[in-house]
This record gives sequence, C-alpha cells and structure tokens, in this order.
Amino acid sequence: MLHTMVMPKLGLTMEEGLIARWLRSEGDAVKKGEALLVIETEKITYDIEAPTEGILHIVRQAGETVAVASPVAVVAATQEAYSQAVSSAAAVPAPAAGEDARPAGDASAASGAAAGAAGERGGVRASPLARRLAAEAGLALAAVKGTGPGGRITREDVEAAVAARGAVPTRAEAPAPAPALPKVLEVRRLSPMRRTIAARLAGSLREMAQLTVMADVDMSAARALREELNRDVAADGARITYTDLVVKLAALALKAHPVLNATLRGEELHLLGEYHIGVAVEIEDGLIVPVIRDADRKSLRAISRELAELSERARARRLGPEDLQGGTFTVSNAGMLGVDAVTPIINPPEVAILGVGRIADRALAVGGRVEARPAATLCLTFDHRVVDGAPASRFLADMRRLLEEPRAALAGHIG
Repeated sequence: MLHTMVMPKLGLTMEEGLIARWLRSEGDAVKKGEALLVIETEKITYDIEAPTEGILHIVRQAGETVAVASPVAVVAATQEAYSQAVSSAAAVPAPAAGEDARPAGDASAASGAAAGAAGERGGVRASPLARRLAAEAGLALAAVKGTGPGGRITREDVEAAVAARGAVPTRAEAPAPAPALPKVLEVRRLSPMRRTIAARLAGSLREMAQLTVMADVDMSAARALREELNRDVAADGARITYTDLVVKLAALALKAHPVLNATLRGEELHLLGEYHIGVAVEIEDGLIVPVIRDADRKSLRAISRELAELSERARARRLGPEDLQGGTFTVSNAGMLGVDAVTPIINPPEVAILGVGRIADRALAVGGRVEARPAATLCLTFDHRVVDGAPASRFLADMRRLLEEPRAALAGHIG
C-alpha cells in the first residue's frame, strides 16, 4: 500500500511551491502527523506532515519547484511496498518531450496526470511561472531550451532566453566602450516571497488609480489612555500598542464609511459586512499582512493579544493560509521606524490602506495658542476608481476625531 504526497494548494492563486528542505531522509520510518518537509510558497513557509505511518520514499528533492498536485513523496505501508516504489521509480526512464513521469502507487497516476496538465501544454514542458514570464515577454516557449528535470523549462531558462534575445548583435558600428560598472559585492536571488511582493505591488499600482490624503492628529489623549491601560496590564502581560489602537478604531470608523471596506470585482463594487483588518508586519526578506478577523467585535485587549501572537508567528514563518486571507482593509504603521509619514500601496483586492507615521512633538494650535503636542500623521491611500476624495477625507477626519477622543470611542470596547 502506497500513499502519495503531493504539493498542496495553500492559496487561491498558488500554482507551485518550493521544497525548502526535507526534515526526514529517504527510507526513514515516519509516523502519522510528523513533519516531513518544509515548502515555501509565494507568501509563507509551511510544514507538510506525514498522512500516515510508513516508510518514506522521496520523489522530489530540496530546492526543486513543484507544481500544485504534483507528487513530492510516497509513504509505503511495508518494507516490501517501499522496495517496490524505489525500484519502480528507478526503472522509469526520463520522460520524452510531450510525456510526463508517473510515480508508482495507487494515487500516483492521478497526481502525475495533474502535474502533466499543469506543466505541459502544446507539447512544451514548462513551469507555470515560466509560462507567465514567457507570455509577458512575447517569447515562444518552443524556442527555449529547458534545463529543469526532464527538460522542463524553468523561470531561469525564460529569463536567459529573454536576455539573449535582447543581446542579438547588429551590423551597426561598434559603440564606444561602456564606462566601468560599479563592483558587485553580492548577488542575491529574489526569494519566492520577494518576487510575489514585487509582482503584487507593481500590479496594484498598475491597475488602481491610487491617491493619498493626509491629516495630522494630536495624540495626547491616545498616549495618556495607552499609558493608563498599560499600568493595569493583564495577567498575561499583554501591552497595548498604538497599532492596536489604530486597528480597533479603524474597524469602528469603517462602519460609517462602507465604501472603504470593499472590493472591486469587474464592474461591481462589493461593500463588505465584515471588518477584517490586515496589519503589515516586517519579516526577514519581506513584508507580510496577517489579518485580525472581526476587529469591530473584538475588544482592544483581545486585538492586542492576537496581533502580538500573529506578529511573533509571522517572524517565525509559522503563519498558515487562514491567517493571511480575507482582509478587507489594511493598516501599515511605519512610526516605529522613525518615519514621519508614509504613502502605502493598496493591498489588492482591497480599495484602501491606512499608513501611520511616528509620534513626535509638534507645534499645534490649541485654544488659540501654539503648544508642543505629541502628534502623528495619518495617510489614507485609496482607489480613486471607486472612492472619491470627499468620502476618503471624511473617513480620515473621523479617524482623527476617534484618536483625539479615544476614551469615548472605546467605551465598552477595551476589555
């Protein structure tokens, strides 16, 4: 009895995943639920567990990018079944053009067919990412030599072909010698997460008419309330941050401004009845946006505990797909980095994002006098295709009012 493990689909847009490393070795006896390998997708790193007890036969190696539903390993119930799986794999010749290997096992044929369909169209074997890059560059895949397993065309093959196409010599006169280029200290390959961030943000700016409005906020009352709440820290030690305050107040403010808690689908603007606030969290080599679900209904302290836990798991690369999906509005607090103001880029398919700058003493007019008060700049970026400047400005004015009068706004919501 063989149980085939395949590359799981961890998100609606996921097409392939990278095997970052194997946690167990070929031929190891494994237990059900034991972590066997780590895969890296465009957004997260994820442990894949053994579906059953048995002996591990590794089909795809660490460092390989594997299409969704393609086999990565087989767990054999007995030593005899394991030996058959190994010998069957060794006896299968490298696939010819237009063919795809079929791993042994009761579930392997279906998985192999899925892999073939994902990577083979028109007789050309290529990864989904390679196909997309080739289409964007107007490059015929049939003219590209594949260097991947079984001759499969990879992203690197497409990039090399595009570069070579742009370097075709002409009969023009030899150009003047190019000036010496700066010395390269290091070449860093973009991780799958970094490539996804680049693609999503570039696509966001390309597709949306993004505009940012700003407002300065007197944070005196918010600072005083935060200090008071943190003097009475709960037994679990949860401390209220300014980000916690902004997340909770944004969820409350959005109820009066539904056009900003929405998504654009074709020619329809869908106003959403739930308030799931994403929070930008910096991690190594990127940025990730875990989501606080139903932030309007959760207390401030509950949001504080949940956001602290999500941020910790984000930095440890332990978030699951459910932690990253379904956001309706995003908050990005750059104040902790010493930035006065930030014009954030909208996180699709949302239509708005709120950026927060640092809190610093500024000269503000108070009761006809100029006083030094702690203040911060709020920056709301919105999609001008569906939101006009007036409603966006009214939302920002409400956020300023709530932050300047937080006790009244949070009455019954502190927890």
